[in-house]
Amino acid sequence: MNAENPQQIQDSSGSSDIVPLDPTLLYSGSLIVRTSEATAQVGDTVQILVTITNNGLVDWNPVSLYIPVPNGTQFVSFVVPD
Repeated sequence: MNAENPQQIQDSSGSSDIVPLDPTLLYSGSLIVRTSEATAQVGDTVQILVTITNNGLVDWNPVSLYIPVPNGTQFVSFVVPD
């Protein structure tokens, strides 16, 4: 497989062919959402940890993720690790 063009495959003789590529290899990943508490009372702070993993061959840049904040709660801050 050619790193610059994942659809281009080179055989041992040096010739190259373009072959159809399974799209699940290009766009493959997961989204996991966890909370620090199963239930919350007035005044509690609940952390929501979101993990997005890209296992595909195509970059997901930029990624936008929208999470609705339930009525009666207040969004405080977020941190995006490197």
